[in-house]
Amino acid sequence: MNRIIQLLFPALMLVGMFVSAIVIATSLQATSFSGASPTQTQTASSTDSDELVAQGRALFVAKGCLVCHRYDEMAATRREMGDFDFDDVPNLSHLKIDAAYLKRWLHDPRAIKPATTMPNLNLSESELDALVAFLTASK
Repeated sequence: MNRIIQLLFPALMLVGMFVSAIVIATSLQATSFSGASPTQTQTASSTDSDELVAQGRALFVAKGCLVCHRYDEMAATRREMGDFDFDDVPNLSHLKIDAAYLKRWLHDPRAIKPATTMPNLNLSESELDALVAFLTASK
């Protein structure tokens, strides 16, 4: 079984990345700058937070997280990607975890758990913040 997963994982990641690129392009168009003038202000707290969560959601797909993790609100996207129905993948839909710990984990999973199968995704600081915002957002 491990041999099959080792062979399928790179192919699944490529499929995930391809679908992710399409989803990101669509998401970026939907969340693109609305044309407001620089003098117009927005309420920073909820708007910025919502945008960060939306960026994290797009990254969750773009980085291929749906290949190895379930997220209930993204079941349709997962099916489009082929619904890789592995029994032992974590469902992150109702994740209750400390944001600081999650950020450290996403930054370098093997630094926390050397034997983990989760790869280091080499996320930037802004990507880490967006994914953490998405995964810890109140559902």
